[in-house]
Amino acid sequence: MKQFAARDYKDTIQCLLPPLEGLYPRLDKLLLDTSFDLVTFHGMAKLRLHTNKTVADFHVVTTDMCASIRKFARDTRKIKTFETPRERDRRCKRAQAANQKMHATNATSDSTAAESPLAAQPATGSSSARREKVFNVETPKFHSLGYYPDSVKKDGSLDSHTTQNVSF
Repeated sequence: MKQFAARDYKDTIQCLLPPLEGLYPRLDKLLLDTSFDLVTFHGMAKLRLHTNKTVADFHVVTTDMCASIRKFARDTRKIKTFETPRERDRRCKRAQAANQKMHATNATSDSTAAESPLAAQPATGSSSARREKVFNVETPKFHSLGYYPDSVKKDGSLDSHTTQNVSF
């Protein structure tokens, strides 16, 4: 279950409720309610034929799902989560490459490395520590969820949109 593509989440989300049940007793109701709302939203989004009633229901499901996601974010805020070791390694590798590129640029330019404020900063050990990751709902992707039911009315069903590779 590594390197999920968007299409892989569909299969996982359809089987999500039984494994979550009882996994975190303190958060059980929250996890199951949020998961159910996500699955219901996904089902409504993938309907091939919509009527005025299903679009109205889709609005209600979307509102419920967004409320569940906000509640999940609020109630799990105190739980400390960190980037994976793989994410940390990639971040450190990118930072090291950027640092080398900056030093190479400074060495070839007329300015000295001492004049650069970034070059004067020593590498700290804390940059290699795993960073804390928070669940962020303040993104365009979450903001756009509220527009899905209206886009069904305007553009038709969403079942024709996919991220799967097409082979010829």
